Amino acid sequence: MTTLIPKIDLMNGSTTPTGAINRTINAKAQDIISVKDFGAVGDGTTNDTAAIQAAINTGKSIYFPEGTYAIASKINVTVSNIHLYGVGTIKLLSSFDKSSGNMFAFYVTGNNIVFDGLSFDGSAATTATGNNAFIWTEGNRTVITKCNFYSLARGASSINCAFCCATENTQYSRADGCYFEQCPGAVFFKAHSCIAINNFVLNPWDVSFVVNGSNCTKGIIMGNTINNSSLNPCAGHIGAEEEASQWVIQGNTIFGINSGYGIGANNYNAPFFAVEGGIIDSNIINGGGSASTNPTAFIVCGPYYNNVLITNNKLYNNVTGQTSSPLIYVSATGGIVSGNYINETGSLGAVYIQPGNTSNGLQIFDNTSYASQRHYLIQPGDYNNIPILFKSNKMYSGSNGIDSTVSTTPTNLLCYFENFADCTVTNPVNLNNITNFGFRQYFINNEGAWKYPCSIKSNTVMFGDRVPTSGAWALGDTIFNIGPAAGVPSGWQCSVAGSPGTWVKMANLT
Repeated sequence: MTTLIPKIDLMNGSTTPTGAINRTINAKAQDIISVKDFGAVGDGTTNDTAAIQAAINTGKSIYFPEGTYAIASKINVTVSNIHLYGVGTIKLLSSFDKSSGNMFAFYVTGNNIVFDGLSFDGSAATTATGNNAFIWTEGNRTVITKCNFYSLARGASSINCAFCCATENTQYSRADGCYFEQCPGAVFFKAHSCIAINNFVLNPWDVSFVVNGSNCTKGIIMGNTINNSSLNPCAGHIGAEEEASQWVIQGNTIFGINSGYGIGANNYNAPFFAVEGGIIDSNIINGGGSASTNPTAFIVCGPYYNNVLITNNKLYNNVTGQTSSPLIYVSATGGIVSGNYINETGSLGAVYIQPGNTSNGLQIFDNTSYASQRHYLIQPGDYNNIPILFKSNKMYSGSNGIDSTVSTTPTNLLCYFENFADCTVTNPVNLNNITNFGFRQYFINNEGAWKYPCSIKSNTVMFGDRVPTSGAWALGDTIFNIGPAAGVPSGWQCSVAGSPGTWVKMANLT
């Protein structure tokens, strides 16, 4: 058709912008290519698979008008640099082809593909035996934005999530501002520099956001909300797994923890290759407060992630009646636990500490905790003289602040304590059953808050089993012997200041 349409007019007929031209109706119509141009019906029952595939094969961006477009097999996106957008819904038919063992609505191998504003409905389809995903991408820079995902079938194994970036080629992929409801998982990243930001997840059945594998570096999971109000028994909600490294998990809100974790860094597949961890910062985790299976913990950091920062998180409202679940489960592998608000009602400990696999130790400072019994529980195991620092932590209520009263004692434990400035627990430190702990120092800066029977002013008072061989010490510094027995000194005192100075025995016990 050669009929011309008028030049574009932005001023209600009063003026024509400079440079505007006349165009044919055909040219104007081709500005937007719709799936309906290829025969898609969008009535929710007609099989529109072939029409959608034909539209995408043009290599042009495709518009999905309002309607429900039913598909019976996967749509292959092999072209690159296209935008699939609109207000339409993609619905998986009950007859969806799963002969390959997998169920994918869109299988992407092209690069620079954007899904924008579309909805996906999997309520009619049953699960495949392999992987299940609405969008499975093996291309670079796949983006989903402002999309909605509903009722993906939950498989018994393999990967089950709405948006899966499944290979190391899926770098720079992004999920932004999407909604996920009743899906096993929301987003799974396998390659580096991927981002999940400002998404909302309702009642998932598995880990909602995952960074996974040794090629998955510098992933960002930020500003997402997960509401598991049904308290589905998820394995977890946000996970860093299997050597994924240098990730940032920040500013997320999680409600409802049942049987798994809120945020977990678990390097299951690489027990001999510890990797650099990341940051778990400023997240809010509300356990849900209802009876359920014991969660692992609200935040978990396994022993094969190094130098993880767990900072400024708010953790509270543990599930009712679950007495053996800590809120933070952390390994002594060079990390920092700082500035967190922890409100725990069980007996295992607000923070549960286990041995690490490095000599980097652990720093725990400036946290505020409320506990019904223990605040910090040191797990049994050989700590290999790894240093653990406790400094300026506020501990309110409960019987024990820092505790090791478990059936098997920790060994070779080197602890440093500083400034119990705000502490109302009955017993701030209960490490009486630790054996072979090396040299233990209690540095107390606030005499009014410490409940040991000693007055500390300008000198350092310590409890240990030997005199120091390093460090700078002042005249009058004192070590009380924690292994009292007949015929051994009750302690030692520094008689000449220095590094390490001169130490003399106090009176022998009789």
